[in-house]
Amino acid sequence: MKNNLNVLIDAVNGLVAEMGALAEAGVEGKLDVRGDASKFGGDFSGIVQGVNNTLDAVIAPLNVMAEYVDRVSKGDIPEKITDE
Repeated sequence: MKNNLNVLIDAVNGLVAEMGALAEAGVEGKLDVRGDASKFGGDFSGIVQGVNNTLDAVIAPLNVMAEYVDRVSKGDIPEKITDE
């Protein structure tokens, strides 16, 4: 039982460290950084992958907007955005 508890403690500490590194990268503007889900097993891996998927869903539209702003600044008016 002691061994299982220690494994759980290590997994939680690892998850906290991974999420902390991910948050720090975001604050530094490194929006392409993702957590390494392969470091974890089971539900902990799913948590990391879920955070990665959420970041992708939020950041992808921001990248499109940044591209459009850049194009407009160069006088290139892009087509209307129709993606949902």
